[in-house]
Amino acid sequence: MKTKRILYVVKSKRAELKQIQLLRVETASDYTKIDFAFSNPITYEGGSSVNINPMVFIRESGQTKTYPLLKTDQLPLTANQLNFNTKQHWLFFSLYFDPIPKNANQIDVLEDEKNQLSLNFYKIPLEEGLEIL
Repeated sequence: MKTKRILYVVKSKRAELKQIQLLRVETASDYTKIDFAFSNPITYEGGSSVNINPMVFIRESGQTKTYPLLKTDQLPLTANQLNFNTKQHWLFFSLYFDPIPKNANQIDVLEDEKNQLSLNFYKIPLEEGLEIL
């Protein structure tokens, strides 16, 4: 029997970080996957670098229980970095977390709540999901 997977298309940007876009959330019985797109900020003319804190987690909005990062795809953790050579470069990456409850309808993604420049998204809606194979 195949694992049931639900895909939620979420087009959202962070007001403080216009170069990061949240694209999709996929839920399954053994993981929650979140897809992002990141563009090189124009302020860095010669290029820049990007990585993610391994302590990033998700939670149901309004709840305290957290779901840790399992792995990343196309994005290095803090000890390493991915370098951009131009300001036109885009990076598409995924973060995999422990699975959230099936009845969750909003989640938060939090890299560092105290740092406004961190990858922090709040109240991501999980509505009108599409079952995928």
